[in-house]
Amino acid sequence: MGILESSFFWYWILSGMLAGFLFTKADKIFGLDETFFEADDEGIMTFFMVISGLLGFVTVALVTGFFLMMIYGTYADNKMYAEHEKQSKINAEKRAIAAKKRKNKILENHQSDIQKLDEIKTKFEESPEDLNEKFFKDAGKLSTELLLLSKKDIQQKDDAISIIKFARINILNNYPENKAKEAEKIAEKLTKALKQL
Repeated sequence: MGILESSFFWYWILSGMLAGFLFTKADKIFGLDETFFEADDEGIMTFFMVISGLLGFVTVALVTGFFLMMIYGTYADNKMYAEHEKQSKINAEKRAIAAKKRKNKILENHQSDIQKLDEIKTKFEESPEDLNEKFFKDAGKLSTELLLLSKKDIQQKDDAISIIKFARINILNNYPENKAKEAEKIAEKLTKALKQL
C-alpha cells in the first residue's frame, strides 16, 4: 500500500491544512481589530496552506496552542475588565457617601461659620484694622462649601453674600503681599460664589 493510499497521510495533510486555515481566520474568530495573517496574494495563501498541510499534526499542535493562549488572554482581559468595573463602582459609591457626609457637615456647620465671620466683619467695620489671612481663608472655604448646597438650604444667605462680597473687596489690600498668588486663588473662589449665589 502506497503512502497516498494511507488514511493517516490524508488525515495528516487535511488536519494541517484545516488548522492553517483556522489560523488565518483567528482575527474573526476572536473578534480582534488586528489581523494575524494577511495574504492578499493567492500564491502566498496557497504556499501557507501547503506548508500547513505538510506539517500536519505539528500545525495542529501550534495552532491549538495559539488558540488556547488567545482564549486564556481573552478570559484574563475580561476578568481584569470586570474587576476594574467592580472597583470603579465601589469607588463611585465611596465618593458618593463621602460627598453626602461632607454636605451634611456643611449643612450642620455653615450657619455658625457665617456668624463667626460676620462678627469679624462687623468688628472691622466698627474699628478698622488689618484683617488676618485666616479670615479670608475661612471666607474662601465658606464660599466653596455654600456652592455645594442648594440655595434653599443655605441659612442666613444674605449675611453669607455680604461676608463674601466684603472679603472679595478687601482681600488684595489686606492679604500678605508675599502671598499674592494665594490671595488670587481665594479671590477667584469668592468671585465664583458671588456669581452663583
